[in-house]
Amino acid sequence: MPYKDKEKRREAGRVTMRRWREANPWLTGFNSQRSRAQRRGIEWLLSFEDWCAIWEASGKWKQRGKLAGQYVMARFGDQGAYVAGNVRICPTEENVIEAQLGRQCNHETRQRMALAARLREKRKREARHGTSFLK
Repeated sequence: MPYKDKEKRREAGRVTMRRWREANPWLTGFNSQRSRAQRRGIEWLLSFEDWCAIWEASGKWKQRGKLAGQYVMARFGDQGAYVAGNVRICPTEENVIEAQLGRQCNHETRQRMALAARLREKRKREARHGTSFLK
């Protein structure tokens, strides 16, 4: 065992994985999306080759991500499996809107969303004025 210190060994493993992910962005992206789909209980029927071909055909690989202005691979109607013919590359905002269509929030969820919105506004004011309203 080259490292006696557990933390040094852990950090060396993190560095190795980070380097591997940087050297293999396509495989990293594929594995990440497939894993998230499986955790959400969504069937995944895309091969790595199919997944790559869809992204390449879209021309949006470099803009891929989950933030506003980026692109995601989404299922039509947010239903069914991830399979060729049932997925498309679209802006993140479009995918979020589609996922929310027809969804009903209960009273508790609406209260949480309202609280989150108020906290976001407070943080924006703090950033503008350099003061904290959350004390």
